[in-house]
Amino acid sequence: MTNGAYLRYPHLHGDLITFVADDDVWLAPVDGGRAWRFTADRTPVSFPRFSPDGARLAWTSTREGAPEAFAAEIDGPEGERLTHWGNAVTGVRGWTTDGRVLAISPAGQPSRDRMWAYAVPLDGGQAERLPYGWVSEAAVNEGGGVVTVSAIWREPSQWKRYRGGTAAKIWIDADGSGSSPGCSPTAPRSTGRPCGSATGSPSWPTTRAPATSTPPCPTAPTCAGTPHTTASTPGTPPPTAPG
Repeated sequence: MTNGAYLRYPHLHGDLITFVADDDVWLAPVDGGRAWRFTADRTPVSFPRFSPDGARLAWTSTREGAPEAFAAEIDGPEGERLTHWGNAVTGVRGWTTDGRVLAISPAGQPSRDRMWAYAVPLDGGQAERLPYGWVSEAAVNEGGGVVTVSAIWREPSQWKRYRGGTAAKIWIDADGSGSSPGCSPTAPRSTGRPCGSATGSPSWPTTRAPATSTPPCPTAPTCAGTPHTTASTPGTPPPTAPG
């Protein structure tokens, strides 16, 4: 990879980082060193995400047309296509605690802003629609906590600093009970913690939930701010919003 490459969608696990550059998913040591391609499709990809145990990657790829979810072992053979939804807004967002891929899509809905989160099994079985309402982002932790971002279909980088009525909101349910302030995981969102429109990629890395946001979120906890064809071999606290 040449210097000055445009790197996007970073995700960390242990001593590895994954990211997107040059229309492929890459891996690299966190401490620096040579990066290598995890895919070699040269087609738009996004949101590579490590599984909780770090043994697999899931990502969104357009290799076969519309964006779909794919997954592969870090040191294994080529990846498997997991979804066949045929929707331009489908995307991987992470993993569930039981090892299924967490993806969002408005497939089968009358509007592309009616996106639902799904738990997609690795064995090709039917995806389970999760009871979070309409969301564009979602992340869960081992204690059952859920953090979501309200349904927005625009790529966050396309409308930085927007502060109007359709700006994204972060919803946090720290224990999964549905009773935490500002969160109702069993119904579509209409209110929540307001943030900049360019808010996304919530996760639960340590004791807070990080997520990207431009400009910084004024009230959110913290704001800092995918088919595998060639494999190369070379906690449970409240949430935050990553960068």
